Amino acid sequence: MTRANVNDRATICEIYPMDAWEQDGSRNIQGNATVIHGVKIMSAPDPEGAFDLVRMSQHVAENDPESDEIFLSAFEPGAAEAMAGSTYSGGVQPTEHEHSKGGYESFIDSILEAARSAHFKPAIGVGDDRIKGFRGG
Repeated sequence: MTRANVNDRATICEIYPMDAWEQDGSRNIQGNATVIHGVKIMSAPDPEGAFDLVRMSQHVAENDPESDEIFLSAFEPGAAEAMAGSTYSGGVQPTEHEHSKGGYESFIDSILEAARSAHFKPAIGVGDDRIKGFRGG
């Protein structure tokens, strides 16, 4: 697991660089994609702002509303418009650098916002109501 910090956006950029975002965004825009790519926030920030962030992919139908983990998929702005009317079926080529950079910065902002506002359940411990009751057998 890799630690990032909500007070230092460079830590997020090290874990998820722009090249990775462009690659994942190009894969995500494909019409037949069954797996989406991006990052997952695995923990809430500690008092110093550190949290766990990993590059991840998941099936498009995968959804667990009870999960504490937050998945954010990479999507390059303008990619859908670039594909419209195109006969190219291998995904979207990265757009010009300035356009990509603005979208990437926006994605990093969304990671920071999601991490700052994340509400994770406390760890399960002895006597926790979540583990009481019949468990089969």
